[in-house]
Amino acid sequence: MHHTGYCMSGLLVVRMVESGEETPITKGDFFEIPPGHDAYVAGNERVEMILFEGPGAHP
Repeated sequence: MHHTGYCMSGLLVVRMVESGEETPITKGDFFEIPPGHDAYVAGNERVEMILFEGPGAHP
């Protein structure tokens, strides 16, 4: 699933399944994550995000 959003706190590491490439997302980051990913919280701080959804995202 595709995600677009803004990170309000914490550190989320997104890993692309096929390539293994990892991208950190942290407080203050706007992000766009393509399908085919996994993610994990790094550290002890809670991750809080706002996810944006375009029209027609849910049939």
